[in-house]
Amino acid sequence: MFVFPDPTAIVVHADATYAASEQIAITVMPVGDSITLGVQDSVETDSQAGYRQMFYEQLGAAGYRVRMVGAQVDGPANFREKQHNGWPGKQIGYIADAIGGWLNSYAPDIILLNIGVNNLLQPVNHDGSTKTDADRQNAPNELAALLDQIYAADPRVWVLVMPVTPVKASVYPNGPYWVTRLNDGLRVFVAQKIALGYRVRLAEIYPGITEQGSDGVHPGTPGYTTMANVFADTLLSVYDDWACVPRTDVTVTATKTASGVLTAVVTAPTPIESIVLESVRNATVAFAGGGASATAPRRYVPPSPTSSVSIAFNRQSASSDVVGRLVMIDDCGPWPATIVAGTGAL
Repeated sequence: MFVFPDPTAIVVHADATYAASEQIAITVMPVGDSITLGVQDSVETDSQAGYRQMFYEQLGAAGYRVRMVGAQVDGPANFREKQHNGWPGKQIGYIADAIGGWLNSYAPDIILLNIGVNNLLQPVNHDGSTKTDADRQNAPNELAALLDQIYAADPRVWVLVMPVTPVKASVYPNGPYWVTRLNDGLRVFVAQKIALGYRVRLAEIYPGITEQGSDGVHPGTPGYTTMANVFADTLLSVYDDWACVPRTDVTVTATKTASGVLTAVVTAPTPIESIVLESVRNATVAFAGGGASATAPRRYVPPSPTSSVSIAFNRQSASSDVVGRLVMIDDCGPWPATIVAGTGAL
């Protein structure tokens, strides 16, 4: 797993040619529904951020550079990392349908997951069928299956799962009962997944959160503050608990063609479990290697059956440099001073 960089000891490009804005960051993908977006009192605007901005600022104050990723962009003007995957009104099934593509596109190190309240409160299911109590009872199983899906697609990712936030009985008479049922099931299966070796942790928000907004489901500012505090504390506890053994036997060779393709070959005497790659100066770079390809600023290459993996970085435009780097080898990261070389205009 990604080991978060000590902010006082980050080693970047061996030639010291990377600016501070190009240093390695923890890549975080918030995933969920309108609560992840940050809706308050059922009013949705593109300036909302909910817990996300407070979480980002807490990690920054602790000395960590965080990159937030996702297909949605919402937040106030003073929030620089507005990207997320919070989709109003969506249920667990929607996230399950989309998560594979998101993992391909963004290769997050951390997923902040808060989803499930719409499985309990909405009158229809994700597939359009009428919701029954049996469907509500099945919500914990759907959420457990989502964790299985994430683990199968990218087992290096840490998933911080937060229980569903409280709802008001005065607005949703049966809501508190179903929220309790889902959260009780969630706590059980998170413990089971941890025992199986999944990189998942419970971001326990109870009993700290007791407040909802006037619409009975979305938190107000105090509730979102509690969410930010819990997610930040959980992430930092993962950092404190995690240990890895950096590999010292990996070599990287790189060639650059006149057509703007940078190819790196990563070699080790034993198979490479996984690699995470990151472009530096190109907004979008096509990565290929380990039998997979994608167009994204970051790419996870699954376990390789051989000890050599070839990765191609394609130049974005005629005027841009071709620059990339390895940010993780096997269970450790950042991978200091091992840069897929190729700076300078072609």
